[in-house]
Amino acid sequence: MRKKKEIGLLTLHEGTINSIAFYQSSSMLTASDDGTICIWDTKDWVNLKTLKGHKSVLRDTGEYR
Repeated sequence: MRKKKEIGLLTLHEGTINSIAFYQSSSMLTASDDGTICIWDTKDWVNLKTLKGHKSVLRDTGEYR
């Protein structure tokens, strides 16, 4: 983000990405209108897992536990 340089595209979601969260420096999670959550390896930007099963839009509420 600091360099404002594109390093990849998150193309697995079929809807708008509504939330992005980083876990440590190695993983990123994205949630989308399509009801999926994707887990990404931030080193190579490879999708590690796609979680399906939500029947409604996933949104960030700003509340983390």
